[in-house]
Amino acid sequence: MSLLRPDTLTHTIDNPPNEKRRKLSKSPSDFDAYGFDMDHTLLEYHRDYKMEKVYKYIQEYMIESYNISKDVFLPYEQIKHMFFRGVILQADTGHVLQADKDGVIVQAFYGLTALTDEERTEIYGAGTWKEWDKVFMSYALGNYPNPDKLEIGTYFILDSEFGTPGAGIFACLIESIKNSKTKVEDKREEFVHTFKNLMKAYVQFYRETEKSSFYNMCIQNSDKFVKKVEKNTIDTIKSLKANGKCVFLLTSSGYEYANNIMKIVYGEEWRELFTVIISQARKPKYFKNIGQLLYKLSLIDGKTEADVIEIGGVYTQGNIDHLSKFLRSFTNKDNPSVLYAGDSLQSDVYWASMIPDWKCACVVDNLPYFLKDKPTHKETKVENKFVPNSNIATPNGNNAFWFEKVISLSYLIATDMASLSHVLNGDVSVEDSSDVIMGHSI
Repeated sequence: MSLLRPDTLTHTIDNPPNEKRRKLSKSPSDFDAYGFDMDHTLLEYHRDYKMEKVYKYIQEYMIESYNISKDVFLPYEQIKHMFFRGVILQADTGHVLQADKDGVIVQAFYGLTALTDEERTEIYGAGTWKEWDKVFMSYALGNYPNPDKLEIGTYFILDSEFGTPGAGIFACLIESIKNSKTKVEDKREEFVHTFKNLMKAYVQFYRETEKSSFYNMCIQNSDKFVKKVEKNTIDTIKSLKANGKCVFLLTSSGYEYANNIMKIVYGEEWRELFTVIISQARKPKYFKNIGQLLYKLSLIDGKTEADVIEIGGVYTQGNIDHLSKFLRSFTNKDNPSVLYAGDSLQSDVYWASMIPDWKCACVVDNLPYFLKDKPTHKETKVENKFVPNSNIATPNGNNAFWFEKVISLSYLIATDMASLSHVLNGDVSVEDSSDVIMGHSI
């Protein structure tokens, strides 16, 4: 499967298609296949409850594993403004950064303290940050920092809503280190060590086999974590499949969690909604076609290696080549058209948009926020430290780099799966929907 190169992309917020002629090149109901991510797409979480649980869990892990005082961490309500997609952590300086659509650093925090305009400009410049292209492409390519091989100048962009509480944890830890009597040069090493420990905490957090993991918390408290699915969403998926479309689930979550939580939300027969199910895909690696073996799951044979995907099968891992071959076989077309819905810029939108004949629908649960301009300098004082107010979690709303990239690479952007379903089944057009907008990749 060949992918489009990033430099072939022409539509950005600064270079939109002709607005007078803007219309979708294909009706949302006319694709050959429809793919769906699970977390934050088919499953909609109660955002505040989930964020607080993630924040507290990581906080407790850091306290127990690294003998950190609980007084280091601010209460959730005082730190949750930092939990936004696209926040950048700079490991060696202890900075928490935010970039606008042009790669200009518009906010920078040293721990919990905001840098002044002069300080920020001196470090990151007044225009596009010189490191921006390198940082963004490393993120887009899925090059995650290796906790055991961190280098000076390591940056990490938090994209998943599962990961964004890490910005608050990092800021609190840096605040405690910078106020210590450690020499400046030693603090840089301590910052990197702290970042390393934070990455390890997340590895531990997401292990499905751990009784205290996020996945088990979700299952045990599903009514608090996950919202009920609307009947229209289920009916739309059923209708797509009944009309001969290939409907597939492609998630990076493991099958054990996917099966348990989907049973609760979509019902015992949830697997019947899909033509094929692929779990533990390890996106974005899945889309890069880097030789991941494909395994089939069954009650009789357990986990066995497979060469091809078959209708009705449940699989784990594999790569885009396996899926592409299946889609060609299922549709009897050399280039079947695919609409893939997901929530992550890095794991879903960026890479799927590079595949010829694929379009992306990005689910952004706080979409109304991004469509409004927000003040950029309002601050709230907390214990003699200045932290950004929650209404500036993204600079100038739709000026934030994360949303700009989503707009430029997406075919549709929807506030939730229910809204997207209304468009897919023809209940409402994109033009008439208040919860779905067109991207620039139309």
